[in-house]
Amino acid sequence: MKLFSKIGLCIQSGKTLKQDLKDTLLLCQNFGNELHLLIAEQAGVESATLEEVLNELDHGALKVKQEFLRGESAQAILKVNEKIKFDLLIVPALLREGLIRYYTGSLARQLVQWANCSVLLIKPSKRRKPKSYGQLVCNIHEHPKSAHTLYTATKIAEGLNIRPLHIAIYASADENYQYFEGIKAKVELDESSLEIHRLKQRTGYSISQSAEKQQADLLLLNSPDTKLGYNGRLIGDELEYLFSELPSDLMLVHSFEDPKYR
Repeated sequence: MKLFSKIGLCIQSGKTLKQDLKDTLLLCQNFGNELHLLIAEQAGVESATLEEVLNELDHGALKVKQEFLRGESAQAILKVNEKIKFDLLIVPALLREGLIRYYTGSLARQLVQWANCSVLLIKPSKRRKPKSYGQLVCNIHEHPKSAHTLYTATKIAEGLNIRPLHIAIYASADENYQYFEGIKAKVELDESSLEIHRLKQRTGYSISQSAEKQQADLLLLNSPDTKLGYNGRLIGDELEYLFSELPSDLMLVHSFEDPKYR
């Protein structure tokens, strides 16, 4: 079974359609079986245009399905997610006009808050080739979700042949490092493929700085905790900072109730 068997790509703009598809297909070839294209009404993408772009790209044996959404994007995507049950939703980030900083907008925030699956935010760029992940940073602290996030990071690193896997750990409390030592056996890590970095503070800034220092292409964190009622999650300052800066692509890993990683 693939790591993310069912993947949904949120298409919000026709301008980046081809590039977003290239990036997503690269991940799907390694980790997915099905790709669902979730096309928002405001994207202005027609079925014929989508077919034309897909025919230009090699998606091999991957099953590609199209979902043309109606109404408000986040709610429409969440409704589709209830039916299909995605393992990963990919959201290309948007640029804020007049500013250098990146931002993800309300769509990503709502999906992170309410979707019961992992969410990948793709940082925009002017590149023409498919995105290639060369450096991966996984942020770990003492939390029931962290073992599953670490497992996900190791599988992505293995699938894309990324070495070393950078682990960023909060150093303010020794318990964090001891916890990491304890979960390594569950995840069956290859010690030779790891590089540990200790963070002085548990803040979005310190995580962002660590990712930038390692020139990370992908940063993995636990998804937010449930605090908004049924399936809802509260996005804290740590994530808000990372959303505004987006030092790299950002994956928020949703953990399922798997006792192996508890």
